[in-house]
Amino acid sequence: IEVRREFTPCDLLAEQLVDYASEPGRESCRVVFVTDGIRYAAYERNASSRFSPRPDAWLNLLRMRCRYPLLECDGAVGVLGLMREAASAT
Repeated sequence: IEVRREFTPCDLLAEQLVDYASEPGRESCRVVFVTDGIRYAAYERNASSRFSPRPDAWLNLLRMRCRYPLLECDGAVGVLGLMREAASAT
């Protein structure tokens, strides 16, 4: 999980976070989250073990939606499902 200051964009995956998740021994890290405390972006590894530059799921605690067409990703249920999977994997 990468935490950013409030209103700092969460929909841009940080290279630093990708580097951290790609270090040896962290291959099992399947999803990373970026948040500013209000918005949460989830990025999953794809079949080639890379993270997409766009979020796979998005959650805005102030305006929850099922899907975000402009971001072309799942909404609140998608993020919460990925969080649940990540928590049960540890």
